[in-house]
Amino acid sequence: MELLITCNGEHINTHCSTLGHCNDRLSEKGIRDSIRLAQLLKKEKIDFIFCSDIGFRRTTTDLIFECLEYDTFKIIVDPRIREKWAEICSKLTRETFEQSKETNPEQAKILSRLFIKSDSVEHSNMLNETTEDLRDRCQLFLHDLTKTYPREATILIVGNPIVNSFLIALLLKQEGKETQFLTPPCSLSRYRFREKKRETLYFNKLDHLYWVN
Repeated sequence: MELLITCNGEHINTHCSTLGHCNDRLSEKGIRDSIRLAQLLKKEKIDFIFCSDIGFRRTTTDLIFECLEYDTFKIIVDPRIREKWAEICSKLTRETFEQSKETNPEQAKILSRLFIKSDSVEHSNMLNETTEDLRDRCQLFLHDLTKTYPREATILIVGNPIVNSFLIALLLKQEGKETQFLTPPCSLSRYRFREKKRETLYFNKLDHLYWVN
C-alpha cells in the first residue's frame, strides 16, 4: 500500500485559528496551487481519495479528481481527518444529495462522486477534543485503512496541517513529535507499506508549486 498525503490549498481566510475548520473557499493562490498539485498527480493510478467533510465545494480534492487520467477511483469523505476543533458541518449524505435535485451540472458532477459515511456527522463531536482524542481518531483511521483496503492500493489523503502531522507521526511511530511533520498547503508526501515495514519515499514535496507554465 502507498499513501500520498497532501494538504488543502490556501483558503480565503488564512488565519491559523480557523484554517481548515470551516467551509471557506480557496483563495486564488489556493486554486492555482491545487491545480499544480493536480497536474503532478495526473498520471497516478489512485484507487481511493480520502478528504474531510469540511468544505466540499471548490476544494483541492475537487480540482484533483478533475485532472486525474485514471477514472477508476472513489472519493471517501471521512470526518476523522477533519482539522482539530473543526466545527460541525452540514449533514450531507448520499440520500440528502439525491433529494436535493442539484441543477448545476458542474456541482452535481462533484457531489455525485462523493461517498459519505452515513454516521459521518451525527455521531461526531470534535469541538472539545484533546490532543489524545485527536491522536486516537487518526490512529483509528489508519488502522481501518490497513485492515479494510487492498494491500496494493494507492490512497490519496487530502488533509489539513495538524491532522496530517498526527497521521505521519503515527505512520513513522513518532508520537509526540507531530510538530516535525506539519504539511504546507498543496505539499505532497509519500509513504509505502510492505508488511510491517513503513518507508518514507519523500516528505513535503513542493517543487511542483513553482513550475512555470
